[in-house]
Amino acid sequence: MATKFQEKLEFLDILKQSARLLRCNTSLLIWVFFSSVPLFSFLIFFELSLQNTLYHASLYLSRHQRYSSWSYYYYSYGKSMPGSGGAVVWPMFQTCLLYLFPYQFLNLFTTTTVVAASSAVYTSDEPMGLPILARRSVEICRNRLRGCLITSLYVLLFSTSVLFGFIFTATNYYYWAFLFGQYDYSYVLIDLHGEESYHYNWPYGQGDLTKLLLHISVVLLHGAAFVVLSAKLSKWSAGWNMGLVVSVLEVGSEEEAVYGSDALSLSACYGRGHERQGLWLMLVFFVNALVLRLPCFYSDCSASRTGVYYTCAYAGLICAGNAFKWVACVLFYHESRTRALKKKADLEVGAKGYTESS
Repeated sequence: MATKFQEKLEFLDILKQSARLLRCNTSLLIWVFFSSVPLFSFLIFFELSLQNTLYHASLYLSRHQRYSSWSYYYYSYGKSMPGSGGAVVWPMFQTCLLYLFPYQFLNLFTTTTVVAASSAVYTSDEPMGLPILARRSVEICRNRLRGCLITSLYVLLFSTSVLFGFIFTATNYYYWAFLFGQYDYSYVLIDLHGEESYHYNWPYGQGDLTKLLLHISVVLLHGAAFVVLSAKLSKWSAGWNMGLVVSVLEVGSEEEAVYGSDALSLSACYGRGHERQGLWLMLVFFVNALVLRLPCFYSDCSASRTGVYYTCAYAGLICAGNAFKWVACVLFYHESRTRALKKKADLEVGAKGYTESS
């Protein structure tokens, strides 16, 4: 089933060949579907928990800025400021636990099964039935499970570090955008229930050009930071995902699995010269997942039945995109590996010829 790409590897060719591989192999399509069911079932619950966390965090930040900014003075009678951090800590802790344990293990299960099956079909010279495909995929996954787990821990550590960068950028933007947008001096009284009982404003600096320029500067600065982080994450994700594929498919010199730092180093070697293609490939799937989640980032979809239905729909689309991404990564791995080994062989032949002639 292996097909020839153009001499210059392009990410659009990878997407087309991935779609063709799935479309022309019913067994692979069925196997990918059932492999993604556990992740899809859990992803619905995880996304609802994430939405609830983001809702409480935004509520806390908005109220905290509103009542504790330097441009406000308030008095509270026997009750803490509304929107206290206690309502944020537990949902955030719960979401982090769900992300670190069940989500990562289910995602690893889906990754290994899809990668093993896609590689088996791609490298096979004849069509494979579902029983044979399932047996070969399970055999590969069983032999490489430990190595894949170690590599996934490396990837989790690196990706979480970048995720903290996104969180810091978003929080910092929210703070400064609100600060530059508030130039009113206010006097607020808060009753026992945390509600405003009296509120008086002294307007100051409304429509001020300086405030507008500062706000624009904040938007541009944090927008640029977000674009840079997105580009870096996409570029690095190509190498990380290639490392996971290497952990599933690659065999060392002594018939041992390649995993951990060795897998990531080998993926960097295979991907050298194809960084731009890997960047665009990962950026497509990153933007797709982000756009699908955007409506629920601005509203608590878990609070309404329609929002829950939408969450189920986009969770399914994310799982489909995730499976398609790993099929594309398998094709990217095989083509990059073939070119890297061919280039290495040409260099060895040239060096041998030069030695003999001298």
